[in-house]
Amino acid sequence: MELSRNLPYFLQNVKRAPNADIPTLTDCEEFICSVVPPTKLLSSDNASKLISSIKIIRKAQSPPLKGEFDAFLSIVNLIKEGKYTKNFLIKKACEVDGVVIYPRGTDLHPIMKRFMEILSNNGSELIHSSLQRLVALTISSKKKKKIVLSSDPFDIATMSMRGIKSCMSWSNAHSIKLEGSIVDPTAYVLYITDGANTNLGTRMLYRAVVRVVNKITAASATTPSSIETDNYSVYIDNLYTTTGNKIHIRTKSKVLEIIKEFLTRKIKELGSPKFNPVVECMGINDRYKFVIQAVPEVRDLPTYRKSYIDSGIRYIWRRKLNDGKMTNFYLNEY
Repeated sequence: MELSRNLPYFLQNVKRAPNADIPTLTDCEEFICSVVPPTKLLSSDNASKLISSIKIIRKAQSPPLKGEFDAFLSIVNLIKEGKYTKNFLIKKACEVDGVVIYPRGTDLHPIMKRFMEILSNNGSELIHSSLQRLVALTISSKKKKKIVLSSDPFDIATMSMRGIKSCMSWSNAHSIKLEGSIVDPTAYVLYITDGANTNLGTRMLYRAVVRVVNKITAASATTPSSIETDNYSVYIDNLYTTTGNKIHIRTKSKVLEIIKEFLTRKIKELGSPKFNPVVECMGINDRYKFVIQAVPEVRDLPTYRKSYIDSGIRYIWRRKLNDGKMTNFYLNEY
């Protein structure tokens, strides 16, 4: 896919570098048979802000609407407490003044749509964006999910612009480092989508950067020159969700199990003896356990434009010495 004109100027003409002799993964996608747990509808902080905003608007409403507002405030509190099922049905009846307005098991989606109608000409940007997100996520639970592994520059460039926000969102200064992720042939974006559209492509419900790395063994841990560069592993960085939260890879998670199983199968399908069949996940002190081989195009990028790596894993590059032998150096050591 060609990079869109919608992209910021610093990504307009960025191209992926050739992989040299580094083995690559194959772009692929498939529908997920397993049930993907729902993303958290609202963070506690955003729920509190939404409640405060609705209370302000409620004061100006007529009595009948005030009752609906009270019911919706009760619903937001249930969302804040996580009292809903994986299909977004409320686990507790919603009552106002002792009267049940929404029984236990009510679908959250029509409730959200109703309040979008009530507030169509009223309410702050916070309320509108929150309700739009709630409507989108509650309906996404009924859609079939797809998992995608992609080296497409457009997918990498928009990894934090299609439902997920992080320091790679274009409004953040760190997004300049997207150039490095696009250029680097060892970097991929993996995401789970429900197929819903955004203005930049299908929505991402979860996403992580996946990298091809070299594992540092105990025997090679002393200097970069002794690191083995002919045995590769697939490494998953932090997993981001639509709430802006990160799911650390060492945390137990159904979504992470789905991702690891998917990648493990894809590695086996490649049948390359260079790949370690075990998918590595972000852990403690990984900066000292793995390295990434830099191709010349990555090596020559300024540090502030190289790929942002959550784990802090360092790049190495191979250089020929005066005696003709090849050796490895960390990029910040020349």
